[in-house]
Amino acid sequence: KDAVRLLEQIENPSIFRQDDFRARVEVATGQDKGWHAIRTMRPEEAIQHFSEALNKASIVKAATNIDREIETEMKSRLLSARAEAHLQAGSIKMGLEDANAAVDRHPGNAHAWKIKADAHDHLGEQEKAQMAKSIVTRINPTYFW
Repeated sequence: KDAVRLLEQIENPSIFRQDDFRARVEVATGQDKGWHAIRTMRPEEAIQHFSEALNKASIVKAATNIDREIETEMKSRLLSARAEAHLQAGSIKMGLEDANAAVDRHPGNAHAWKIKADAHDHLGEQEKAQMAKSIVTRINPTYFW
């Protein structure tokens, strides 16, 4: 749903070639498939979908005049989603790497901070986990834990 909303925000889609539009749709589709795989406890499949969407997102940026802020947020969301899939698969360090990359790309991504907190919890790093949780609540005080 977020990916579809992102597509709507791209300025003047009529100027894009059909291939560009197809790539944007593939990003949105990959993200939706990835979230479905997470919800149905298929983390490896989710990782694959989010990785493919990230690759397509790079193509979209190269082929269009997509706004830098939209591109940054889109990639951050894809990275934090893939981080969640890594945690679900038990690949905690890979999940933490993706969560860190998502936070570096867009520090306002509450989901990325939440996944970062979860990864630190899994690694027994309670102080780091608590710091990340406090950032989540500052970004979004109503974030569901």
